[in-house]
Amino acid sequence: MSLRKKTLFMTGGLILLLVLCLSVISSIILTNNFREAEERVARRNAERMLNIINDDISVLYGIANNWAAWDDTYDFVLDGNDTYAKSNLTDENFTELKLNLIIITDNSGQVIFGKGYDLRSNTGTPVPDSLRGHLTAGDLLLGNTTPDGSVKGFFVAAEGPLLIAAYPIVKTDYSGPSRGMLIMGRFLNSKEIEHLSSKLNLAIEIRTLDNKQLPTDFQAAVSSLSKEKYYVHTLNAGAMASYTIINDIYGQPGVVARVETPRDFSILVRSGIIYFAFSFLLVGLIFCAINLLLLEKTVLSRLINLISAIKKVGIANDFSLRVPVSGKDELANLAVEINETLSSLERYHLMLQLTEEKNRNDLEKLVNDRTKELQSANIQLQAERKRFYYLLENLPAFVCLIAPDHSIVFANRYFRERFGDPEGKNCYQLFYHREAPCKNCLPFKAIEKNKPGEWEWSSIDGKTYQIYYYPFYDVDGSLLALELGIDITLSKQLEKELARLDKLNLVGEMAAGIGHEIRNPMTTVRGFLQLLGEKQECVKYQEHFALMIEELDRANAIITEFLTLARDKSVALKPQNLNKVINAIYPLISADATVGEKNVTVEQHSIPDILIDEKEIRQLILNLVRNGLEAMSAGGNLTIGTLADGDEVILTVADQGKGIKPEFLKKIGTPFFTTKDNGTGLGLAICYSIAARHNAAIDVKTGPSGTTFYVRFKVNFVHQDYPEPH
Repeated sequence: MSLRKKTLFMTGGLILLLVLCLSVISSIILTNNFREAEERVARRNAERMLNIINDDISVLYGIANNWAAWDDTYDFVLDGNDTYAKSNLTDENFTELKLNLIIITDNSGQVIFGKGYDLRSNTGTPVPDSLRGHLTAGDLLLGNTTPDGSVKGFFVAAEGPLLIAAYPIVKTDYSGPSRGMLIMGRFLNSKEIEHLSSKLNLAIEIRTLDNKQLPTDFQAAVSSLSKEKYYVHTLNAGAMASYTIINDIYGQPGVVARVETPRDFSILVRSGIIYFAFSFLLVGLIFCAINLLLLEKTVLSRLINLISAIKKVGIANDFSLRVPVSGKDELANLAVEINETLSSLERYHLMLQLTEEKNRNDLEKLVNDRTKELQSANIQLQAERKRFYYLLENLPAFVCLIAPDHSIVFANRYFRERFGDPEGKNCYQLFYHREAPCKNCLPFKAIEKNKPGEWEWSSIDGKTYQIYYYPFYDVDGSLLALELGIDITLSKQLEKELARLDKLNLVGEMAAGIGHEIRNPMTTVRGFLQLLGEKQECVKYQEHFALMIEELDRANAIITEFLTLARDKSVALKPQNLNKVINAIYPLISADATVGEKNVTVEQHSIPDILIDEKEIRQLILNLVRNGLEAMSAGGNLTIGTLADGDEVILTVADQGKGIKPEFLKKIGTPFFTTKDNGTGLGLAICYSIAARHNAAIDVKTGPSGTTFYVRFKVNFVHQDYPEPH
């Protein structure tokens, strides 16, 4: 065996042994450390699971609170009227609120109303017997019927665990005395558990403690949870489970909950160990290669080079050649002796060699200098081309070159993002989705007349562009059309908005200027008409006087609407919550809807307080709501909603009408524009004026299925506790 092979085998064996030892040690250390981290993550996930369940109970408690603290419920306990039951205790409310149970009792424990509901089959069910047995005086559910008493949490029924909330029935202003208790429940079935799992993004399983068929891991968890709050158990190589016991409303252990946590750390550990092993192996291979290279360089290659050099001298018959000399060993001494012999022969040919060397050096210098000049010029050219390309790619406008055959030979990034890849497509296909060229194509005038031009173009997606076109000569001398397009959609929208605001301000200023002068004589006329109507000899004209007074009042109301348009009208801005304003005027809105046989739905979310003038915001909401109700036929549903979006609070009013025609949409908010037979055209104009005074913006989305108005308020007032919607 050669020396080269012996060295290679010895070094390789040592490297493999080192890799094996390091892999075992790192596996032991990392596995122990990361297992502790996985257990901490599993316990935190159990805490998160409890928080999500408590949030679900709090939402149910909030619903019970809203229903129990209500004058209608307060009266229903006393008189048991059918109107309340038909309007509120319906299957639709069970489905909408995701309730499986509603019970209303008086203070003695007598059930005034009790109903169960199966959300899967959408059918009514009896009240669970296991719960009915607790509806007795002295039980926790009925034992605290003071206005401040309430109960929320778990109830373990025979049918399964039940989220339950009980609240004393009091008046809307939370005054007493209490007339009973309102109890709401929701079964924690598989569907509800799937909902909780989706919120946590982890698998959740909940079982009652009275279940005699508890799985083995649940039994082990129950035994351990008597000593600690959380129990962690490894399910398999890819998952770890954490368990906890949740007490019922009576403080007794009710259910045991499990949440599965992926063992991401273990996967990382196994990957890391494999990575370290391969890394160490790679380093070992490199070390072997270096060792072999050193052997080659210090001994073997020197011998081969020495032999090769001697052969070259003999073959070339060139005595100027030298064998390599390196080191101070025997090989080096041999090379020196050979070189001294060659030196004696070299002196005879030295003069000729020097001459040839000088000529060769001069030629090489000339070639190198010229090559460097060409390389420098090429680098500069490439840099300029790259700079120009980056400039075109990052322009906030589209740039394209159009050939006479309507193909697009160049398009920058802005163009590609707006209209798509132009490869294999013509300009009329990308811009207009046409199959044939456009007549009187303006960019082609740059080619035909060799003159630049500009025009304003509205694309099929509703954007407006200022287009500039120029004649452009390509590198091969062919004439193309260079087209530059700048998006001016926002500028156009701002121009329209400024024009509309100017109209609003002009009408407001006119109304403020002449309102006082008109109202004074109108007040005098109205007073005299009232006096004349009271005289005996004018009784026969009483009808006419009433009509005239009514018309004067209508004119006065229109003047008041004009004054609302004034931009400089003073507003009393205070930090208030939109949800409270909506709740305050909801009875009025509901009454208007009921008269027209229409429905109103309120979808409120937790929102922060904002600076508003409550009277003006009431007027804005009523105007939008009444417009929506008038746009719908009988049976339609109007939805009022609130939500928080970043630094904005958004009010939405959505109807189920036929939508707004496109030609009318641009005129929305313009004074005196109306599509109603008896309208004044000031309702939406007043809404836009109020929004402007509150630094808010109004957006409209419409279609055949209805219209939605979005009023976006800036959050100017920071409040730490967001009130829950009522």
